[in-house]
Amino acid sequence: MGLIANIQRFALHDGPGIRTTVFLKGCPLNCAWCQNPEALSPQPQILFTSRLCSNCRSCERVCPQGVHVFDAAGHRVAFGQCAQCGQCVAACPNEALVIVGQEMSVEDVIGVARKDKDYYDQSGGGVTLSGGEPLAQAEFALSTLRACAREGIHTALDTSGYAAPEVFDPFIAAADLFLFDLKAADEGRHRRVTGAGAGWILRNLREAVARGANVLVRVPLVPGRNDGEEELDRMAGIVAGLPARTPVQFLPFHDYAKHKYEALGMAYRMPPETRRPARKDLETAKAIFANHVLDVIEEV
Repeated sequence: MGLIANIQRFALHDGPGIRTTVFLKGCPLNCAWCQNPEALSPQPQILFTSRLCSNCRSCERVCPQGVHVFDAAGHRVAFGQCAQCGQCVAACPNEALVIVGQEMSVEDVIGVARKDKDYYDQSGGGVTLSGGEPLAQAEFALSTLRACAREGIHTALDTSGYAAPEVFDPFIAAADLFLFDLKAADEGRHRRVTGAGAGWILRNLREAVARGANVLVRVPLVPGRNDGEEELDRMAGIVAGLPARTPVQFLPFHDYAKHKYEALGMAYRMPPETRRPARKDLETAKAIFANHVLDVIEEV
């Protein structure tokens, strides 16, 4: 069994073709710019979309934990008190409340994927495991990839690569494509921006490429975190030094997920003035990587 935050059908940016992206909950990193905060925690969470709330107070009447408070400020949610019992979700007539985190079996996931196999076959698409971090639910993720292979479904693993080698290595033969994030090159910077070191990540990236895996390195371009020219040059040097030529794609920062933090009762930690990198900054980053004779494909 795995804990799934969401399954997105007809995804277009998580690998080639039309894809079904399965977002697994739980991540060992703590990147301030994370676009999927609902997938960070390894536990189910309540999510409250305030604009859908009609203040009917149905949730307040059924909640045994006193999580829902209505006052002059409107509907407030005491997220820390929530036991994820789901009673308020069932009572809400407007779907303003949902529980993020559903247990699913491998067969459950494959059942969803089968619905769109014709689209995969026509477009060169398939199933992508994302998160959170799929390696944090390694047994479930590996079983899902192997089940997809038996169904003739192309697979991609969207990963930070942060896992012990004995956890990571079985995935090398199991995934058809790795979407491998590289967030920083300098060990100190990596710890500052992600909360963890880069040792396992760099080892696993190199091992996957050395063993012939199909790898696309994806670089989140985040203003003030990893977009300095010196840091970009170091990251480009890492990719250029891999055992085989490996393409690169940039993921420019955006703040589209900001509202999800509020809906989950989580603090949004990026400075409010942080914006998507300007075109000139993106072109500079591309030029730095191109100087290392790397293939840079179109950014997401």
